[in-house]
Amino acid sequence: MRTRLRRSAPRLLMLGVAAPALKATYLLNFIRFTEWPVSVAAPAVPFAVCVLGDERVAESLDAITKGRPVDGHALIVKQVRSDGAIRNCHLLYISEVDLKESIGLVTSLNHAPALTVSDLAGFAQAGGMVNLIVEGDKIRFAVNVEASVRAHLRLSSRLLSLAAVVKDQSTAHAR
Repeated sequence: MRTRLRRSAPRLLMLGVAAPALKATYLLNFIRFTEWPVSVAAPAVPFAVCVLGDERVAESLDAITKGRPVDGHALIVKQVRSDGAIRNCHLLYISEVDLKESIGLVTSLNHAPALTVSDLAGFAQAGGMVNLIVEGDKIRFAVNVEASVRAHLRLSSRLLSLAAVVKDQSTAHAR
């Protein structure tokens, strides 16, 4: 995975593919390298991939996932609103809201097994699971392993080897 992510990102940018398509590719890879509890990811159950905010990411994600199941799960891409049914999401991508609202959404999930991802600065340190970090023509990501454990999600060691691992700010201050 390491080679594919590092080589594909700059190549996609050179080809003129917009950042939303690149973010969608990362989201798809996060799904591939995350393990959900059997209670919510029984065989052949479709995965709900929810996007709050960036319509272009939802469109790109829908285009690259259509007809391509992941581990036997069809992927259903849905645009959601902050007051919508986000508890039914297997992955929730949050964009175009402020950090306080995004963390309120994460908190409202109450440790439900939903992989939370955002491009908002400080998202992972504030309690989200995966933070996309755009630096020039590159995207990196940070992972809050504690948040994924609270949600009963298991992140692949291959995924973690590519990430900056961060801790909750509240946990760091408590020690």
